[in-house]
Amino acid sequence: MIADFLAALLRVNLAGGAAVLVVVALRRPARRLFGVQAAYRLWAVVFLAGIAVLLPARTTMAPVFVAPSVLAGAAVAAASAGAPPLTTMPATARSPTPTPVSVPISPTAGLFAVWLGGVVLSVGLLGWRQRRFLAKLGRLRRGDAGLILAEGAGVGPAVVGCIAPRVVVPADFQQRFTAEEQTVVLAHERAHLARQDARANGLLVLAQCLCWFNPLAHLAGRLVRLDQELACDAEVVALFPSARRRYAEALLKTQIAATPLPLGCYWPARARHPLEQRITMLKTPAPGAARRAAGLAATLALCLAGGVAAWASQPAQVVVAKTAPWSLLPAPHAAPVASLTQAAPAAPPAASAEADAAGDWIGSIKSPDLRMAFHIRKTAAGYEGTLDSPDQGAYDIPLDHVTVSGDALSFSVPKVHGTYSGKWDAAATQWLGRWSQASSDWKLSLTRGAYPPAASVVGLDGGWDTQLTAGGQPVRLGFNIRTDAHGTRGTMDSPDQAVYGAPLSTISRDGGVVTFGFKISDIAVTGDLSADGKTITGVFKQGGASIAVVLTHRAPGAAAPYPPRAVAQAPKPPVVDVDPKVLAAYVGTYRFAPGIEMAVTVEDGKLFAQITNQAKTEIFASSPADFFWRQVDAQASFAAPSGGQAPYVVLHQGASYSLGQRSS
Repeated sequence: MIADFLAALLRVNLAGGAAVLVVVALRRPARRLFGVQAAYRLWAVVFLAGIAVLLPARTTMAPVFVAPSVLAGAAVAAASAGAPPLTTMPATARSPTPTPVSVPISPTAGLFAVWLGGVVLSVGLLGWRQRRFLAKLGRLRRGDAGLILAEGAGVGPAVVGCIAPRVVVPADFQQRFTAEEQTVVLAHERAHLARQDARANGLLVLAQCLCWFNPLAHLAGRLVRLDQELACDAEVVALFPSARRRYAEALLKTQIAATPLPLGCYWPARARHPLEQRITMLKTPAPGAARRAAGLAATLALCLAGGVAAWASQPAQVVVAKTAPWSLLPAPHAAPVASLTQAAPAAPPAASAEADAAGDWIGSIKSPDLRMAFHIRKTAAGYEGTLDSPDQGAYDIPLDHVTVSGDALSFSVPKVHGTYSGKWDAAATQWLGRWSQASSDWKLSLTRGAYPPAASVVGLDGGWDTQLTAGGQPVRLGFNIRTDAHGTRGTMDSPDQAVYGAPLSTISRDGGVVTFGFKISDIAVTGDLSADGKTITGVFKQGGASIAVVLTHRAPGAAAPYPPRAVAQAPKPPVVDVDPKVLAAYVGTYRFAPGIEMAVTVEDGKLFAQITNQAKTEIFASSPADFFWRQVDAQASFAAPSGGQAPYVVLHQGASYSLGQRSS
């Protein structure tokens, strides 16, 4: 929680700081071209940039290329045994009363304490300055014409406060300023009220307190107030074009008694240089309507571009779908497109223990939400257990090295290359930890409990086959339904796209209306079940497209009318030996799409490839530039090295090709 907050604070300061530098560079040219109002509006870019980086980052649904070994047979068995392919697995267990331990202060907590201390000091300084200004005002009383007069004569005019701001003038206001000067001075202050400048300054001061460590925040605070004063000056001059001289004389009179006012709008600028700017502005002709309109349009465009650029600068959130490993690229006009799901962050392995962690534990990871259930049993030799992933239709995946030590729990799930490590939280009565799989990890909290089994749907068990025409090409689909102790579950095959065993997210029947759904690819088939239960006549939908279909029933155990998943064979010798210098030229990271990369390494003279969120796998040379995976029918072809490095690689699997540019 604290780490997330500090990370967000850092993002806001980086984005806001960059926007401040842009505005500082543009405010003077904008003032000359479009007027002071345009220069003041530019500061909205800083606000929008800070807000934009707090919005959820764009999400990339990463189709993943993975060797079946990552699933340790679970996915391979799906097509034949009916077990849906596994994609991501979490884990946990429980603990008895934990032994109290001392926990040292983490660097994150220490950093947060320093930041919070700075905020407290900044707020204290703010309060002291505000009280100092109010003390100089003295007692307030209502004078003639509804004016609020200060007891002190050397302070004001000013808009005081930010929640309920009001105009306060010095006790000698009517003596110090002529009637004409009083008119323009009050017009200036009322312009502040009409524009809500006092409340804007309150937000500005709050930002300066929260970002006390950022010098650009304080620079922006000073320049915003100056541009704000210039903008109000421009409004007054527009209202009283013949009073420029009197207005300048009033500025000089008020400038003598400048005092900082944090919460409010203090009409005079304190330094000599800003006063010169204000006097110069009074001498400058106001821009025409066309230039003001152009300035407004340019400001709006810059605000929009700045906000979008700040938001887009965030790394994409790569979401791996709840499905099995298929082609890296979706086939054109295709139906299902899927990828491997993964789970939460890793934690250090726990030591051995004798605590009782037996029981049923449930939790979920955000990739997107994926439920996990762990069943841990105590045996004479220690602990053992299994993992269920009901959203993927995968059950009874064995756990390994289940270890409990004091308030620590850890175990691994070899079949999915996953590990879990957590600590027992007695107050919350749950395990708090991280699930790690391949190169990714997620937060995973486990509580006692069990997920209800899926509903049992009568009359649908078996296979349901159909064929679509998409993009002029035939696309065969098969839906495999079965009911067991875990309820009615099913998978989808699309053999023409090399897709097998995709877990269905929806299987329902309402009277004679049947629905099969595959949410990840926005696929739904809805139709009417015939009286004899042998056909479903309805519509296939994906995205906004609809195609009439007829699904034909295939009895349980009957062969599908399309070839089964091809099991990759071990390469036939000879495997080509490649010069180590050539292998070294292929080492690096290749980027296929936002959030999808392949890291290539050399270990003991062998070439390895690891695609985002997947296990590292050795690849074999069929030529000095072409390599293949043993577990799946996929190849990688490297470009001829330039400057000692291959500039790109082409990954091809089935009919899909993807170009990966070297990024490091």
